[in-house]
Amino acid sequence: MDDLAPSVSMAEAALQRLSIASGRESLGTAAGLRRALVRLPEPARANLSTRYAGFYRAALSESLLLFLHLSKSGGTALCELAKLNGCWRAGAGDSSLSSNCANKYNLADGPRWLPPRSIQAIVDFGLRRFALKNFYSPPREHFARGCGARGRRGRHGAETFRAVEGSAPEARRCPGTVEALMLREPMARLGSFGRELIKWGLLPEPVRRQIGPLCTGLRRHECQAAKL
Repeated sequence: MDDLAPSVSMAEAALQRLSIASGRESLGTAAGLRRALVRLPEPARANLSTRYAGFYRAALSESLLLFLHLSKSGGTALCELAKLNGCWRAGAGDSSLSSNCANKYNLADGPRWLPPRSIQAIVDFGLRRFALKNFYSPPREHFARGCGARGRRGRHGAETFRAVEGSAPEARRCPGTVEALMLREPMARLGSFGRELIKWGLLPEPVRRQIGPLCTGLRRHECQAAKL
């Protein structure tokens, strides 16, 4: 509905699709409909929004929640929140700090911060092996992912909450999933990202000397003045 002027009849038709399980599997939470509803006149807007809220909750309860984790944007905290709420999580046998609710090994859903040339530039063998295991960014053709590999909620072995930190896994949202994304102030995120790389010793010395003071000193209230 994003490309069309919203109308009550179009919203009614979309809500009819959301009223059945197969429609919710296909449409998820129907974000386009949600945006269209707020543009409708009253009292239709209030009435249709109330109906939509019920279908929205149903879609959440029936779907696999796929969290698109932008590194250094609070994803570890959200993973821990999923744990505290009893969600069945990818990487559930690992610490939240280690797995971030992502299947790092079978689906390559973990962080991909460093391309091969950066890994090869790390002199220390142990550190290079650590970076290869945890932060390597493989070419896309080196792993195969697809909607079929992710399972469906309620099926044997399927999680209810799964995070993807490397990149959006598929070109479009998989049926039976709803996606979540959490953003962070860009400069604060950049500073946090730099501090993380420095902590692990993954920045070459010339680069560390150049941006280290910025990353160390960069805080939320200084973002406007920071220059790279």
